[in-house]
Amino acid sequence: MIVHHLLRGVDWTKLSWWSFFPGETHLTKTLGERLCVFRGPQRLAPARRWKWIRGLLFETFIVPLACRQLRDFIAQQNPDQLWILSYGWAIPVFHKVVPSLGLPYHFSMHDMPETTSMVKPLGPKRAHRFLKMQDDLYRGAVSRNVVWHSMGEVMESRTGVKAECEFRCSIEPEDLEKLRLPRPEKDDSEIRIGYAGTIIAEDAFEFLVRALQKIRRELPVPIKIRLFSSHPYRDRKWFDPELITEYGHLSYKELQKPYSECHWGLSLMPLHDRDPQYSRYSFPCKFTQSLSAGLPIISIGHPKSTLMELAQRYDLGIALTTADPAEAAKTLMALLFDGTKEQTYRREAIRCAEDFFNAEDMRSSFRLFHESE
Repeated sequence: MIVHHLLRGVDWTKLSWWSFFPGETHLTKTLGERLCVFRGPQRLAPARRWKWIRGLLFETFIVPLACRQLRDFIAQQNPDQLWILSYGWAIPVFHKVVPSLGLPYHFSMHDMPETTSMVKPLGPKRAHRFLKMQDDLYRGAVSRNVVWHSMGEVMESRTGVKAECEFRCSIEPEDLEKLRLPRPEKDDSEIRIGYAGTIIAEDAFEFLVRALQKIRRELPVPIKIRLFSSHPYRDRKWFDPELITEYGHLSYKELQKPYSECHWGLSLMPLHDRDPQYSRYSFPCKFTQSLSAGLPIISIGHPKSTLMELAQRYDLGIALTTADPAEAAKTLMALLFDGTKEQTYRREAIRCAEDFFNAEDMRSSFRLFHESE
């Protein structure tokens, strides 16, 4: 989504795209011959079983093939500059290829390489080695961006180089204008909480389910969680079919109507602090999705996470940092139906969007420092 915002209005005839797992996206389907996807054997990619040997085989045999393809593609396209979105197994590929080309490149950092989701498939030693490669690429770029100021501070302490910009999932001008309009009428026969995408922080989602289960019999109308995700969660122990409805994956356009019909948006970070590389330096796109839809937000996470840092700065809805479902249930009971704060939430949403999530401001910054190179 960050790329989607930054590339709005770009002349695609001047853009070429190389991808290392996954493949094409809705952004890249129109590129034709200017799109190149490395289609190596995914079965060899490291997983839980045989992680060490599969990782060795992948780095020894598959990464060099990807490097060769990337070099050939860059030579064929003959670009003036590169833009690197470095993540996972693309890190060693970029590290081997890009510095040797002599081309200026911008470096986008969206997640730290030592998050739990990275360490599990790579192993701690390889993940730490990839982090050093990431540092080298970050240091060698002519410009760079992070998603949050705390990430920029950590990377500056690691590399000695300051990030020029912060880019994150943001809000387009037309959506910002909609926030200034009165709240549209909604069907209030039930309270609907919307969540779209993969549930990264399952502990926080389960926590919300347990809290709602404690109060749902006392509520004046039923409460429902609308879950829009390509991942099914019906097999989870916390899944409650009376409370949760799965809609599957919807395109961005298809999602807008059912999501905007919700009364609350949901944004999550882990309640624990066992993965600070993720919770303290990354930021969930689900937050801006709710913000742009004009929904007050239920934010759940550890007090030191980036999400809760922002949720405590603006009065956008319900912020839960407690680990006690009973205490959270009391807060939800008091605030879920409090219509007196509707205008406050909307006013704060506008202020927050303008301060941190204005897509046009981010595009302007992106254009400015590239035009000055």
